[in-house]
Amino acid sequence: MFALALSRSLGDRPLARRLGGRRLALFRDASGRARALEARCAHRGADLAAGRVVDGCLECPYHGWRYDSGGRCVRVPAQPGRPVPDAARVEAFDVVEQQGILWVGAAATPPRFALLEHPAFRRFELERTAPGRFDWWLENFIDLAHVPFVHRRTFGGRRFDVETGPVQRRDDGFSVRVVASYGYRLATRILHGALSAYTEDITFDVRPPAVHATIELGRGRREALVLAAAPEDDATSRLIVVVGRNFYTRMPFADTVGRWFARAVLAEDARVAAGTQDGPRASTASDAPGLELARLLRRG
Repeated sequence: MFALALSRSLGDRPLARRLGGRRLALFRDASGRARALEARCAHRGADLAAGRVVDGCLECPYHGWRYDSGGRCVRVPAQPGRPVPDAARVEAFDVVEQQGILWVGAAATPPRFALLEHPAFRRFELERTAPGRFDWWLENFIDLAHVPFVHRRTFGGRRFDVETGPVQRRDDGFSVRVVASYGYRLATRILHGALSAYTEDITFDVRPPAVHATIELGRGRREALVLAAAPEDDATSRLIVVVGRNFYTRMPFADTVGRWFARAVLAEDARVAAGTQDGPRASTASDAPGLELARLLRRG
């Protein structure tokens, strides 16, 4: 399953999303449960995501054909006295809603990240469409060697040293510890609750199509990051980012600043993703997590 939206993004109106080149319409049924249907109406191909939700069903904006949560048409307004044709149906997709994220796709159990539910952590989320394949975004998230070069304007730092530990494989993914030292500027240190230089001790928990990072910043400060990526098509991805922290939990506007900072960081990555080309690759020891991710995705 892939993360396609934040729960708070899905209200009373349908939500348009794409997955693997297909257009989907997300909506809530009469009980408030999240549902997902193919967005192409079986009648004349109109976009169901541009319609509305009526009595827990998805109504087409063109002729008012109404579909239930299983994708079956239950009402044709132009012919109220006749049975609905058997062919009047669209594909329905499984949806799991957990931890504020809507996961859509074939039946599966999406990853759950316990640290995001820790009572000491304050969290915020954001989502966006970005250029690049979804696996590029997952690998980029666990590749810290690019930080000083891609993120110079946000938090890149002037000096860096990255030590990557051994990959610990599991049935559902892998974990790896990375210790990173950067010469962060004062603004970046303050953003992370420190005035003096510090080292990031990061544990990546990789469970495709998502990665969870637990970051120890010293003096009891901890940050939790989740990146979930879904393939809208071969060239673009839908990204869900969740940030949790146990510092600045009561500071006004801290979440607003955090969202601005996260969007700026993603925009820097997106510029690289847009120009990246596929082809043979040379690798070094620090690329071990990315190589393990590639192996895992091939296996899946």
